[in-house]
Amino acid sequence: MAINLFQLSCFTALALARAVGNTNGNDDFRSGVIEDNKLRGVFMANISIGNPLVPQLLSLHTGSNLLWTRFFPCTKSFWCDSSQNCKFYSRYVDGTTAAGVIATEKLTFETSDEGTTSVSDIVFGCANEFSSVVPEGQSNGIVGLGNGELSLATQMDSKFSYCIGRLNAPHNHLILGDGAKVEGPSTPVEFFNGLYHLKLDGITLGDKKLAIDPIIFRRTPSGNRGVIIDSGTPFIFLPRSAFEPLSSEVQRLMDNALLPRVDRLGFPTPCFKGAIDRDLSGFPIVSFNFAGGVDLSLDAKSMFFEDVPNQFCMAVIPAAYVW
Repeated sequence: MAINLFQLSCFTALALARAVGNTNGNDDFRSGVIEDNKLRGVFMANISIGNPLVPQLLSLHTGSNLLWTRFFPCTKSFWCDSSQNCKFYSRYVDGTTAAGVIATEKLTFETSDEGTTSVSDIVFGCANEFSSVVPEGQSNGIVGLGNGELSLATQMDSKFSYCIGRLNAPHNHLILGDGAKVEGPSTPVEFFNGLYHLKLDGITLGDKKLAIDPIIFRRTPSGNRGVIIDSGTPFIFLPRSAFEPLSSEVQRLMDNALLPRVDRLGFPTPCFKGAIDRDLSGFPIVSFNFAGGVDLSLDAKSMFFEDVPNQFCMAVIPAAYVW
């Protein structure tokens, strides 16, 4: 099960940090974050690679590790001696694949005083093969922030956090180093197989706690099931035994509001006729209740999305366990 924490107004509500040292004596590494204007709910960090500096827009992905790009410095001449290089192959849950060679290069970040700072010899991937089953957006690749050895966070031996306020606001940032401070209430994070696991206790819609057995959210010793942070998807994925009670309660509220359901062939989540701003102004908050008393609270604009005129759909999708 994946929780997309970009649906929070600010990530400090569920702070994530790697409690290790600084890199090169610096504790101030920042990258501006923007939403992909072609893929709603996908966020990209602006990181410069190489010398001279070449800015790259890379999708933030806490659900994987390797940072890779399809463009400069990965020019055609880069592969002349590629037989001597280590290879990489990455496959993602949505079916996207990338393959190429491993290299090292200098990465340059912003600082809080509007300057820049660089880190040398960061391992990354140059992809010469790429395929995707979803429409392509602006991203040139992925910046992996998982807990594995090749993760950017691990390589920089730093804490990291991200905060998203209004979309495309200038203060939206990925922060690495001790500048990534934990503020406010937090919930425990467990590292397992390079992923960040949370303990979800239940789901509440308004004042109603849904009848869901918390055991279905628990990770098994082998790593099956469980709840992970995955910033690479704009949706929340729930197992059927959790999705159905939530979907049924949403349907009941829509029936009371006289908002008819719209059947869309092959679409995995319920959709309704209407407009979020016009018809859901009084819709109750949906809260995902995590350990430690931390709630991820979604208003109507976070719980639903509009992709065609006068229709909106739940941003929660039923899914089989895939981990």
